[in-house]
Amino acid sequence: MKVLQNTKPLNELLYDLDDIASQGFDCIQINPIQPLKENKRYPWWLSYQPVDFSIGNWVGSRDDLIRFCHEAKKRNIKVIADVVCNHLAQDKPGSLNPHPNVPEKFKNNPYYWKEKKEVKNWNSRYEVINYCMGLPGLNLNHPEVKNEIFNFLDDLVRCGVGGFRFDAAKSIGLP
Repeated sequence: MKVLQNTKPLNELLYDLDDIASQGFDCIQINPIQPLKENKRYPWWLSYQPVDFSIGNWVGSRDDLIRFCHEAKKRNIKVIADVVCNHLAQDKPGSLNPHPNVPEKFKNNPYYWKEKKEVKNWNSRYEVINYCMGLPGLNLNHPEVKNEIFNFLDDLVRCGVGGFRFDAAKSIGLP
């Protein structure tokens, strides 16, 4: 499998699909497409501070994603979405509080969040799963949080996404 990691908006990358296919790529990994605390392409880390589990930011809209996946599939290229599901955006640097643009359903439910404690020992599986990684960490064991994430992933699949890369997957606990 030959994967191209993309940093362009989908409406620009659409015109590169023939070149990408001719170079032997069979997968394209797109940047996180969730709404962001600042809808900017740079600095790169802004793409990893989503405020919600829906589709649409500088990478593209839901319609852009559907069109892009359709065109990629015509060229036998699979689209892999980079997904941020372990945290949401912070209100200010160094804070473990959610950004003002995080929906009230998240902000107002203390059970949706990990304890506001930062990981100190990165070799401790307990800390990495249960504490925050410098951003407001989501309690991935809460059924409603899981449901939000699953609904988002299902929507990406309905748009034509064929795989996922999970950011900070090491912070996701296993049964």
